[in-house]
Amino acid sequence: MRIESVEGFVLHARDYRDTSQLVDIFTAPYGRVRLVARGSRSHKKNAFRLSPFTQANFSWTGRGELKTLTQFDPHNSLSLEGEYLICAFYLNELLWHLLQPEDSHPMLYSQYLNTLQALKNKEALEPLLRRFELDLLNEVGYGISFEMDILGAAIAPEEVYFLLPEQGGWSLVSEPSAPAASVVSGQVILNIAHNKYDNPVTQKTCKMINRTLLDAVLEGKKLNSRELINQARPR
Repeated sequence: MRIESVEGFVLHARDYRDTSQLVDIFTAPYGRVRLVARGSRSHKKNAFRLSPFTQANFSWTGRGELKTLTQFDPHNSLSLEGEYLICAFYLNELLWHLLQPEDSHPMLYSQYLNTLQALKNKEALEPLLRRFELDLLNEVGYGISFEMDILGAAIAPEEVYFLLPEQGGWSLVSEPSAPAASVVSGQVILNIAHNKYDNPVTQKTCKMINRTLLDAVLEGKKLNSRELINQARPR
């Protein structure tokens, strides 16, 4: 199968054999695709080493999970620095670990582009990261409802809820029948539901919930970018 000129971003790249690279890209129509870029590390004049945050048009061929890159036309490479660069690597790590190969996610791709642009513009990090995490969890089928509890009752701002592991996922319950992972106020849950992150308590709570959900999906896989973010922030 031959695919011609699909826009995407490089998520991850590593050296492969003498002069090549193994590259994971993210596209709207094909999701995450793994490619071998033959000769991209050679000393030939037309060789071009692929690196993360490079937006390009990709062409490839092949029928297995590992395709062969046939054309690479870069047209944008985002310039990021400091904590914003580390957070962009965090987005890439999440996508690399959580997306199944060649599973289309056009809305998530659009959100990824918007989030990268916001990082380039140095917008507030906490709302950006929390929104992206929630969108990603929803896209891969591990999101939870922030508008109703497990019984279908609307979240009440004056109530207290518990994040409870259930078979196949997590749920918010008002009265847990088993040990709960955390206690959350109804008002904070509604803030998250309506993307209102101006309150530090909401930011902290959403981060805790997202971390709990993501860690369950990651199944013990470590994210290098998390440690880098912790190191970059003042204690």
